[in-house]
Amino acid sequence: MKTQGRWWRSVAAVAAVAAMSLGSAAAADATVRWKMQSWFPTKLPHVGSQALDIARKAKEVSGGTIQIHVFEPGALIPPAECFDAVSNGAVDLCWGVAGYYYGKNPALAVFSAIPFGPKWPEMLAYFYYGGAREQYEAIYARNNIKGLVCGGTVAEASGWFRKEIKTVDDLKGLKFRIAGMGGHVLAKLGIVPQQIAGGDVYSALEKGSIDAAEFVGPYDDEKLGFYKVAKYYYFPGWWEGGAMLHMIVNDEKWNALPKQYQAILNQAGAAAGSWMIEKYDSVNPAAL
Repeated sequence: MKTQGRWWRSVAAVAAVAAMSLGSAAAADATVRWKMQSWFPTKLPHVGSQALDIARKAKEVSGGTIQIHVFEPGALIPPAECFDAVSNGAVDLCWGVAGYYYGKNPALAVFSAIPFGPKWPEMLAYFYYGGAREQYEAIYARNNIKGLVCGGTVAEASGWFRKEIKTVDDLKGLKFRIAGMGGHVLAKLGIVPQQIAGGDVYSALEKGSIDAAEFVGPYDDEKLGFYKVAKYYYFPGWWEGGAMLHMIVNDEKWNALPKQYQAILNQAGAAAGSWMIEKYDSVNPAAL
């Protein structure tokens, strides 16, 4: 009887804790419904579909209380407006690359890729244990933004060119879709950097409004069909040894979340990022 009594007291204690947890979640408006603007088409595996994967994982783990609606590029706002829209709370969160916000703060390019810099595992070591995370968070905090690293790529390609590149002089005046620090380095060789959202690159190449474009690597580039409109492919790309992808969230909305919701979103991003690198190493060789 004593054993049975202890068992019932244990059950009662667990039930009480569960009730308290549910009560605190309800008090914090248990269902979170957020809108996410993506820089990439969701039909594009990895860099695009990751946004959907994170939303799915967050919903599953939270029991449906975290619901994120992912919008295609331009469906909610133009992706180039993400930084300001998240900062002022007009949009809950955006999915993309920190380097795309180079114009807001050049240091953000460091947290996507560094020319001649580290590959993905080294980048993570630098970010989490080399002091980069503190700098990254400080930059965003000054702009009412919370950043969450959620994956990355393996070494990227130099890209697709409509004409053959034989000498450095062939780069002069070349309109090249490239973002971040790599574009500024290449500008010294005469190219004209163009920042274009992933979903618009194919049409820009096809129309000739740009002469070349780098995006990710063989697998993604093949899916987007760049080989149909640009004959020359160069590999690897020294400007992105392994780009980091991330979500940016309005800081006030992030801080208003229960701690367990924050943990779920962090873990959903981390899990998706791990899968992303493994998949890239599997599918890139065949695509190339």
